Amino acid sequence: MHIPRFTLKDRIIKARTDAGLKQHELASIVGVSANSMTRYEKEQRTPPPEIVEAIAEATGVPLEWFYQEDNSEPASHPALPERIILIRDGNGYKAEL
Repeated sequence: MHIPRFTLKDRIIKARTDAGLKQHELASIVGVSANSMTRYEKEQRTPPPEIVEAIAEATGVPLEWFYQEDNSEPASHPALPERIILIRDGNGYKAEL
């Protein structure tokens, strides 16, 4: 039985949804357009390493997980719930984490 491997796009989507972020919210946090984030999630474009690093930081997922060969679940960052509250607090979204 063949179990499909998580692709980078699968991992981006999982990290984003597990963090409770919408596509446009994550795009704003990491500093790319919503259109670019859509392309990353549809595998129409590969995000540069610095964007993957920003996605990892914004979602609280270890950077290494995005590049693993196995289908393991990400280990969440212990401060993730607090980070999301800080990001969503106020009249917009903060780019600082």
